[in-house]
Amino acid sequence: MNGIATLVGVIADWNDNHMWGGGGWGWFAMTLMMVFGAAMIGLVVWILARGGQSRRPDGIENARSILAERLARGEVTPDEYRERLQHLQ
Repeated sequence: MNGIATLVGVIADWNDNHMWGGGGWGWFAMTLMMVFGAAMIGLVVWILARGGQSRRPDGIENARSILAERLARGEVTPDEYRERLQHLQ
């Protein structure tokens, strides 16, 4: 019986000195894991939030693109293209 009591005492002493008591790595590791977990959650939320917003050109960029396409198709002359492009700026 004395051997079991000694073993329980050693285990209890190890837990006190290496986990929560004694100022070991327990608190540091737990804090580090919490910070890492919060950073991972924040990263996932950020990625999901940015993923919903595709890169769309604004109105003027879109109009310039359409005007350039019309010039390429021959629907407007180069003079008309330059004139309309000046109105967009």
